[in-house]
Amino acid sequence: MSSERRKFSRVKFDTDVKLIKGLESFAGKLLDVSLKGALVELQGASSLSRGDDCVLDISLNNREIVLEVEARLVFHKDSHLGFRFFDIELESMVHLRRLIELNIGDPDKINDELFFLANS
Repeated sequence: MSSERRKFSRVKFDTDVKLIKGLESFAGKLLDVSLKGALVELQGASSLSRGDDCVLDISLNNREIVLEVEARLVFHKDSHLGFRFFDIELESMVHLRRLIELNIGDPDKINDELFFLANS
């Protein structure tokens, strides 16, 4: 995707992720995250297909905080999976916003992204 089309800042963030789809659960690593989605590395997820809806549990602060996000698989190549968020609890959104804000260092940019997200 070209940078002109990207409306949300991605930040690299290395932490554990648990993906849940129905009765299946997979452990992986978060590679990067934005307000709208995430890229994760996951081994052994061959049963997943583009369009699948899942729950992503993203661990922060040594698992003291867990962001729970409902997401749709939109990209799958080898062990890299890209997800678009479609539902997130308010508390998780507050933590996600803070994580991105701290990593991009531009509070105005994150506010613009939140405005865009709320109006899209």
